[in-house]
Amino acid sequence: MRIITRFNQNLPLSAETIGYNWPQPIVERPNGYPFYHWLQSEQGTGVIEIAHVKYELKEGDGILLSPRLPHRYYPSNNIRWETAFLTFGGALADELVHFIFPNKYVYVKRMSQSLTKFIQKKFVSFLSDDYVATVQQSALIYQFLLMLDSVTQISSNSSKDEVIDPMMTYIKTHYAEKITNQSLERVTNFSASYGNRAFKEHFGLTPQQYLMDFRLRKAKELLISAPELQIQDVAMQAGFNDASYFIKEFRKINKMTPNQFRNHQR
Repeated sequence: MRIITRFNQNLPLSAETIGYNWPQPIVERPNGYPFYHWLQSEQGTGVIEIAHVKYELKEGDGILLSPRLPHRYYPSNNIRWETAFLTFGGALADELVHFIFPNKYVYVKRMSQSLTKFIQKKFVSFLSDDYVATVQQSALIYQFLLMLDSVTQISSNSSKDEVIDPMMTYIKTHYAEKITNQSLERVTNFSASYGNRAFKEHFGLTPQQYLMDFRLRKAKELLISAPELQIQDVAMQAGFNDASYFIKEFRKINKMTPNQFRNHQR
């Protein structure tokens, strides 16, 4: 079941389409979709690919995609897959969504019952297209986003461990290599926004801030333990590809250059 709503770009949030019990075919979008797109699995299993990373959408899983984000999705093993979906935009859509979810997409596993049934229960509210109805629909979309935010919060130590421990292990093992939020996302199988929130809640730093701190600490160790190393070699071994950038960041935190720090240790 699917309807195409009357999109009102002047409202803070406005639906473009909404549906459920949808027999989902293969969808290829190399240029993404022009609206925010929530997709959830109702029956069966599907796979969505974003930047060569695959996410499995089992019953009760969902994903929110930003506009113009290239992706494709399809039924797993060519078995019938039914989905529910909501696409939306609006005058404040970017500001609201990016404030709640800083990443370009949000992957949610094991949704709450209320969120799982939200589209089915509120579907009739999107059948009318008069002004009052569209204003109410705008409020419902905002309610949906807040519910989505609540299920992405880390609620237990065990779920924190699932996110934080793999990140810490990866950073400490691969700090000399390029590490992006996407790298950490692949390690944890949780969205970057979910992982960042959990990590910052635990350490008071984002993963990238912690990585910078860890690399600078490693650089200090090298400056003390390996006086024969040139500064550019220290930078490379600590994970900095650019010696000038390394010196700049080192001085910002330590109020002295790496050479000055090394001389102070003698």
